[in-house]
Amino acid sequence: VLASAEYEYKERKDPSIYVTFQLKESDTKRLFSHFNGTVSLVVWTTTPWTLPLNQAVLIKPHAHYVLVDLKGKLCIVGAEVADLLCNHLNVGKLLLAEFTAEHLSGLSVLHPFIDKEVPLLFDDSVGVNEGTAFVHCAPGCGPSDYEIGVKNNLEIYSPISAHGLYTELIEPKELAGMPVSEGQWWVIKKLDAVGSLLYKGTIRHSYPHCWRCHNGLIFRATPQWFFNLEHNGIRQRVLSVLEELTFIPTQGKNFLRATVESRWEWCLSRQRAWGCPIPAVLCGECDYAYLDVELIEHVARGIAQEGIEYWNNVNVKDLSTPSTCPKCKGTSFRKETDIIDVWFESGVSHYAVLRDNPDLAFPASLYLEGIDQYRAWFQSSLITSIAIEGKPCTTAFMSHGYTVDEKGQKMSKSLGNVVTPQEIIKQVGTDGLRLWVSSIGNDKDPVASSILLRNVAEVHRKIRNTCRFLLSNLYDFDREKDAVAPDAMLALDRYALTQLSELNEKIIAAYTDTLDFTTVFHVLAEYCTTDLSSFYLDIVKDRLYCDGASSHSRRSTQTALWYILDTLTRLIAPILSFTAEQVSDHYQKNKAVSIHLQPFIEPEALRDFAYGTETTTLFTQSNPSIPLQSALELSLQQKAYKTQWETLKALRSVMLKALEEKREEGLIKHSLESSLSVHIHQQKPEFNELSSLFSHIEQQGQSLEEFFKEFLIVSQFMLVDTPEGLHPSIDPGIMIRVEHASGVKCPRCWHWSETTNSFFLDKRCEAIVQNI
Repeated sequence: VLASAEYEYKERKDPSIYVTFQLKESDTKRLFSHFNGTVSLVVWTTTPWTLPLNQAVLIKPHAHYVLVDLKGKLCIVGAEVADLLCNHLNVGKLLLAEFTAEHLSGLSVLHPFIDKEVPLLFDDSVGVNEGTAFVHCAPGCGPSDYEIGVKNNLEIYSPISAHGLYTELIEPKELAGMPVSEGQWWVIKKLDAVGSLLYKGTIRHSYPHCWRCHNGLIFRATPQWFFNLEHNGIRQRVLSVLEELTFIPTQGKNFLRATVESRWEWCLSRQRAWGCPIPAVLCGECDYAYLDVELIEHVARGIAQEGIEYWNNVNVKDLSTPSTCPKCKGTSFRKETDIIDVWFESGVSHYAVLRDNPDLAFPASLYLEGIDQYRAWFQSSLITSIAIEGKPCTTAFMSHGYTVDEKGQKMSKSLGNVVTPQEIIKQVGTDGLRLWVSSIGNDKDPVASSILLRNVAEVHRKIRNTCRFLLSNLYDFDREKDAVAPDAMLALDRYALTQLSELNEKIIAAYTDTLDFTTVFHVLAEYCTTDLSSFYLDIVKDRLYCDGASSHSRRSTQTALWYILDTLTRLIAPILSFTAEQVSDHYQKNKAVSIHLQPFIEPEALRDFAYGTETTTLFTQSNPSIPLQSALELSLQQKAYKTQWETLKALRSVMLKALEEKREEGLIKHSLESSLSVHIHQQKPEFNELSSLFSHIEQQGQSLEEFFKEFLIVSQFMLVDTPEGLHPSIDPGIMIRVEHASGVKCPRCWHWSETTNSFFLDKRCEAIVQNI
């Protein structure tokens, strides 16, 4: 016996047949007296082997049905599907009558090849847009039919053996001992012989298969132990608490609700050679099952002392059992050999684990598993916790997809496409494996492809190289002695801290609010590649390599680098665990605890540090000691500051484009060989708003010419008041002239300048060299 979680749906080819169930002659005369001949219902099925087990035909309440002439046979089908059936038979539709389902209320129909009548039952599960709008019901051959059978008090008739053979109880008797796979074709031939096979074709459809051997399944009803989910309203109570829980992704709630809504009982027993026993005894005469609290506790004590083998070893006479059977008064008993469903065992893990461990708490913070566990562990855990504790076992459920290969196929040993974690680790390392997992949304199937792994390896390399660059430029920096206060830092360094603050907020929110590791992956990659490598770190290399070792400009940059490294290391720690530990070992002097025991930088504290919220000095050029008036004012000022820098970076792109054009013309080979003259039209609103930022840059100790030289990585720069002699750029608000820089190239910093130094050093490098 397989649990519902242990079978999977795959496409396969099956017979598709239309079968007639004849109305009784008396009913035909009463309902269709204007027509001569017999009248039949038409039923569609893809499992002909179940027809010998048929106990009813189902009809959709209030639906419309028609009586049609099909090759001389009077047949009743759903009005919505009559044309489809006529197309299958390649005949025109001859409509004789139309009526609602209630016209057929209370009828019984004749089984096609067994001498018996079966009832026509109303059921809302019948579809009217496929098949015939009539459904054959065999309660012993499927869970849905079983539920309908129980609801309508039908016989749960299932003469199928564990080996998939019809038993001696089958009708017709010639099927006894025949495999149902052969019975499939026997039934089709029999239907054809008795004139009840209206049409035979084939269909490719989704069908349940065993998850281990991958063969198609046969459903049969057997005596089992059940958990009645309607008892004490457990099912409804489970459904009601779903609104209180967090689901990641959010559609998980719908998966779990659909699973629970369609389940009114839970089969708890399994037929296995070994497992957790069901501690019941069965009467040797009538199979009456005896189970009570005293017996359960007796067996539980035995298992606690001797292990699960206790049940196999104990003599039934040594158990707490009655002397006679309560039903037949028999005196012989045997132990139940069925075991408990493993999903019930795993489902009560919250009771077994959380209650007995003082370091844990009930409910759990998170249940994490694959997407298939909504109908397995997630469901069983929630049901048992409601039954035992009266409340959910967790506050959140999180699911992920299945690992698939490059073609999108689920990995399977039988297909030979399994990629093990060890193989991935060989390619990208342990941290690379974790980064690969984080790169894929938890609502998607992880793809183990060589291309994706190469991309992940590249991101990992970029993050490691960024950390390596930061570390290599902090070798002579002691934060306690050398750090520059935020309000004294150069403007670009201060801006780098505001970008860091934004990164910190985004990633912490992704970790803690939504558990969105994919956002963490992409935001980290974008930050290290664009904000740091291609922008900030590229610009400040000149300061780090060429300014005086203890100069204010270099210490300002190193201060920013330290905070970037410290914040970044903490942020990557949950994913790049080993990398973060190694990095922190290098920059944290006298490190007391692992990076994994250190908290993230508090977002509000870093934001205040970066923007200097104690005063308005970052945003205005006058009255620097005036306190901020409100959080709204602060937010607006921060947005304005960010917008100003975005505008300034857009200007940079325009100017770099002009440099690139001159490089292509051969005027320059490197940006440091260039001299720029630039005029910015202040009439453009976005450019006019830059005035406060320009003032801030100058207040922090740089002239605009020096700032733009560094910002553009050029040797000479001049802001001019008029556009005369300048050339249009790709932005109509900016006029530019690019020339080769005058003077000579400094051999130390590569900047060009007019100099009288015999070694061609520029003024900055000459002063530094003289002090060595």
